Amino acid sequence: MPALIARVVWCEMDPASGKPLNADSLSQTITVPASLMPRSSVSVPLRLSGLAPGQLGYVRVHDVQAVTDASGTVVAGQ
Repeated sequence: MPALIARVVWCEMDPASGKPLNADSLSQTITVPASLMPRSSVSVPLRLSGLAPGQLGYVRVHDVQAVTDASGTVVAGQ
């Protein structure tokens, strides 16, 4: 399986409208290392700092991309 990189965004919701407070959103880039064998899940350490658990409104994972080397080749498990 190829290595992956993704962006995780989190923020709280506006209590009045129920919509995300995007101006106050926080983000982090995560990396999933390449693997020789296919897998259905993987644990990735993630620290959602800046908000208490009760304030957390949503978490979004997006911009998931395969990691490539300098030549543009997808980095696969060794």
